[in-house]
Amino acid sequence: MGKGLLLSKIYRFSYGGYLQSLEVRIHNQSKIPQQIGNLTLLWQAGLSIDEALLKENMKMMKAQGRIEGVVTKKLKPSTYTGKIDWIGVTNRYFLAAFINKKEDFSTGKVEIFDKRTPAVGLIAPSSILAPNQIKSYKVDLLVGLKDYKYLKNLNIGLERTLDFGLFGFLSIIFLSVLNFFYKLTYNYGFSIIILTCILQVFTFPLTRKSFKSMEAMKILQPKLKELKLKYKNDPKRLNVETMNLYRSRKMNPFGGCLPMILQIPIFWALFTMLRNAVELRHSPFIFWIGDLSMKDPIYVLPILMGATMFLQQKLTATGDPAQSKMMMFMPVFFTFIFMKFPSGLVLYWLTNNILTLTMQLIMKRKSKVKA
Repeated sequence: MGKGLLLSKIYRFSYGGYLQSLEVRIHNQSKIPQQIGNLTLLWQAGLSIDEALLKENMKMMKAQGRIEGVVTKKLKPSTYTGKIDWIGVTNRYFLAAFINKKEDFSTGKVEIFDKRTPAVGLIAPSSILAPNQIKSYKVDLLVGLKDYKYLKNLNIGLERTLDFGLFGFLSIIFLSVLNFFYKLTYNYGFSIIILTCILQVFTFPLTRKSFKSMEAMKILQPKLKELKLKYKNDPKRLNVETMNLYRSRKMNPFGGCLPMILQIPIFWALFTMLRNAVELRHSPFIFWIGDLSMKDPIYVLPILMGATMFLQQKLTATGDPAQSKMMMFMPVFFTFIFMKFPSGLVLYWLTNNILTLTMQLIMKRKSKVKA
């Protein structure tokens, strides 16, 4: 800062929100015109990180921004010119962003600080101050939790910092429903269970169709084995005869898979919502589950989830040895994977498994009665 220039910063803090304002004033107290260089505001403090989630959050730490009306999910270290609506740094649950409402800053900046933490900033164009002139630069600063509803109400695209993935529109609906049930239960764990039950009701026709197809495939297995033995040296004929068998029984070989594939958007949307919703942070469930955003400390939920998945696989086994081996491997694989996942997410999967298993047992019993 040149001689005779006085720089002052004024912070204005709001009550009950994450949005603050910052004003930088430069006063030319000299008797001659003074040139001001490119004033730069830089956020390089990083973000608060729970010690237990340090490794994961460092991987997720990234710079984001909305430039020329387009939200960029990950900004690379560089300078960005144009209309900068906001630029910030984010991890799973937190966000720190400069909001350039007054457009006093014309350039955004991203650099790597401390080797791994992205630093973001705004750069104002240079100008000349006349004697006794005061120039003011204003910007809003948002530092806080990534609360979808709060960020959405700001109407500048900050809600896009929540990464809900490909089926984000469904995740947003599920989050609203989850929050609705929380107002009734005051417990996000019970809200997850209720939401899962409702989704099971909606997807029941698909589940029933899939189960019926798998049961029909079980009955067909002896015939398929006969065909494999009969035409083991003629693959083309085997394919033709196999398809003829399916047609004669009015069966689709992929009938058991298609209904499950149609449910993937629902499962994935709920998965990403529960993995990223800040509402679960520090939210207890029951007994040893003190934080639904953290893994189960004694691994009860993932073990139960694996056990219910194993029972499901047993119930729907087709009799094909190769497929049976794969089905027995999957519960073990998923158990180890889910041991590190947030307990709220594992609770959803466990509840879903229990409900699906219950429906399968009921349908199996009904099919035996009819037989």
